[in-house]
Amino acid sequence: MRATLRFLIALLGCLHLCGGHYGVLQGIAWTQMLISYSAEVGWQEGARRTFDGEHPCDLCVAISDAKKHDTAPSSPQRRGHEGSIELKPCPLSAPLVLTEPSALDLPSTSLPASDLLRSRLTSGPEPPPPRVC
Repeated sequence: MRATLRFLIALLGCLHLCGGHYGVLQGIAWTQMLISYSAEVGWQEGARRTFDGEHPCDLCVAISDAKKHDTAPSSPQRRGHEGSIELKPCPLSAPLVLTEPSALDLPSTSLPASDLLRSRLTSGPEPPPPRVC
């Protein structure tokens, strides 16, 4: 019971963060519009009016306004910066230095790489150890 409740709360939180509440409200609005338009002008014309975007209901307009308000860029208050951000290295970690591998680091073989690979592929895997029963 507790795990199910936790899962539902986490699912609702994720839906809210992704804007799922607008999707649920839009589905409700489309259902109401489809019912009312179909009662007035028939099923096909009601479906066309519902989804054409030219006949929005009050809930659709409210959802659209709320989406615009949520995604409107807010201007953060800057303190002494003229729009530039300075990146500083983390003082807790040592810098990572990548070097080119030298010839001493590479494995030395008498066969070229293609011959070595071919010999490994054609020989097959080693047989398993004998079973002891």
